[in-house]
Amino acid sequence: MTPFFFESLRSPTLLLRPWWRGVLVLWAVSMVPAPLIPEQFPLLAYLSTSLLALGVLGYALERYGLRVLGLFAAALTFGVTIEWVGFTTGLPFGAFQYTAPGPSLFGVPLLVPLGWWALTMVALSVVGAAHRLWLAPLALVAWDLGLDPLMVAKGFWVFEAGGWYYGVPLSNFLGWYLSGWLLSALLMRLEPRLKRDAAPELQLVYLAQAFFMTLGLVFFGLVGAAVVTLLAMGLFLLPLLGQWRAKRLGRAS
Repeated sequence: MTPFFFESLRSPTLLLRPWWRGVLVLWAVSMVPAPLIPEQFPLLAYLSTSLLALGVLGYALERYGLRVLGLFAAALTFGVTIEWVGFTTGLPFGAFQYTAPGPSLFGVPLLVPLGWWALTMVALSVVGAAHRLWLAPLALVAWDLGLDPLMVAKGFWVFEAGGWYYGVPLSNFLGWYLSGWLLSALLMRLEPRLKRDAAPELQLVYLAQAFFMTLGLVFFGLVGAAVVTLLAMGLFLLPLLGQWRAKRLGRAS
């Protein structure tokens, strides 16, 4: 685990200093009840996505300053645009329709552009600086291997032609890679330090999401998707685990 994780166990007040770390802890806590009270899944989905987006925004504000508000606005605009194009034309994800409850903008549920912002920032931090533009979208696709089957199963959207993978077609994952590539390129162009920065806290988010996503998929009966998601996200987590272990050993020596 990260040095931040072990330090926070010794000093719980560290979670609140700075504030966005506390928000990320609340995000993790907010995912716990979802499988236990499935009737509240829509509310919990909006809550957890909003907390994650806020926590990532807080980290970015501390690291890069107020210019991050421009990145945040660009990511939200991109998310709304690519999703609107998606459900009106079928490109690049395949023909689908939103059936999600809750607030929306131009027919796009608000949790979706918030997710594009948060997930892409996390994915950029998970992969190494070398070939980041090409690898970060793959980290996003690994995440989506669990996310899309879950959201289809919970009635947030439906693909018109169905799909062999829990109602999700292959075109969706190709569309995720393309969209992730475009958004990653945009964010790194607006803030060049994203080409090399790696935040341990955001890496820990990816680890926590792999755990909670896998567990949630099992609870909701999507066992195959759980296995696929764990294996796919694990490909990005294994190098991180090695890095975290090396840092711990380095501090101990």
